[in-house]
Amino acid sequence: MTVREYRENLLRMRQNYPLDLKVEMAKRRIASFVDYYGEEGVYVGFSGGKDSLVVLNIARKMYPNLKAVYNDTWLEYPQIRQFVHSFKNVDFIKPQMSMKDIVKTYGWCFPSKDVAEAIWYARKGSQWAINKLCGLDNQGKESFFRQQYKKWLPLYESDIKFSSFCCIKQKEEPVAYYEEVTGRKPILGLLAEESLRRKEAYIRTGCISFYSKRPMAKPISFFTENDILQYIWEEKLPYGSPYGKIAECGMCEGQCCLVADAKPQKFRTTGEKRTGCMFCPVGMHLDRGAKLKRLRMYDPRLYDYCMEELGEKELVEWVMKHY
Repeated sequence: MTVREYRENLLRMRQNYPLDLKVEMAKRRIASFVDYYGEEGVYVGFSGGKDSLVVLNIARKMYPNLKAVYNDTWLEYPQIRQFVHSFKNVDFIKPQMSMKDIVKTYGWCFPSKDVAEAIWYARKGSQWAINKLCGLDNQGKESFFRQQYKKWLPLYESDIKFSSFCCIKQKEEPVAYYEEVTGRKPILGLLAEESLRRKEAYIRTGCISFYSKRPMAKPISFFTENDILQYIWEEKLPYGSPYGKIAECGMCEGQCCLVADAKPQKFRTTGEKRTGCMFCPVGMHLDRGAKLKRLRMYDPRLYDYCMEELGEKELVEWVMKHY
């Protein structure tokens, strides 16, 4: 068994642990990180979303005065921003570049950060990016794992700008500046199951990376989406209204159960599954723009701003036509 295989198996095993054990493991990782850097040397990244809410709650049960940091991009739902304001000891940081300028200069992040980045650099002539979009490896040979990128060649050939710079300019750069000025290291609520990138990061470094270029703790990386919702449910934590309600999903009414004492612990949100940027088009093709349709019902003014002022209407129409 290779080191990678071992770590993948370890992650799967941890993801199947019961929630109470996962919470205790998360506490040990937070304590280890805080012991190393001190309470004044760390902060909890708090987006107002459910994942960061859970890690903040676990951390502040241990260290009540732990600093939290909110990146105030103005791209989140207004109710999420108001929710964050209800917490004490939170530093608000802001990006230097507006989303309107980012879209104009760099374009949209679609269908994923990975693909948008490849399109940006392919248009700049980078061979690695061209190879990726053509289903080739870095040596220019056919790659089984990169065949998936071929479907996005029409994006590369279109007149619409694509890149992953929105996250860099809106989130990564303000956070990097804050960390440089304060010297604080982040405790983040990132889940390995959320994306391939986050899974790969977990396999490389685990929950804590003390000696990487950017030391950080990701103490709930092995939590699942259901763990997050179950924790909020059991702890009766307040959460942002765009999520709707957290509902328990047991058996259908009247359904026969042949397993004694079966207590399925499945939870869902009745509103948004994730919040984050209201206008983010990542994955829009998968649900035919359902997120933006919900935004139109939720707040027509924000929807109009998104479509007309930011110019996302052109992107939406193009994607719906081609995908």
